[in-house]
Amino acid sequence: MFLIILYLWFKEDMYVWLCEHEEATAACTIVGMINERQRYYDSADSYYEKACKHDYALGCFKRGLLAKERKQMDVAKESLQRACHLGHKQACGLF
Repeated sequence: MFLIILYLWFKEDMYVWLCEHEEATAACTIVGMINERQRYYDSADSYYEKACKHDYALGCFKRGLLAKERKQMDVAKESLQRACHLGHKQACGLF
């Protein structure tokens, strides 16, 4: 039970550390999703961008959706095309 509480308390810190120090692209995407949920859109974008630059399709897809929502159409198109190219089927046809 104690470990579960610790995890819930520090999960964002853990993912940030994994993203920043281990270049764990899935962790970068998770931090981006947490930040997006909290409406820290610039921070979310930077974490999605980091994941996308390391060829993580979900990171590219999430960045593309966020950019599209924020009317940043060049970033949206580039990110969604890259996600599609990396095999994320949902991204194909959204640009």
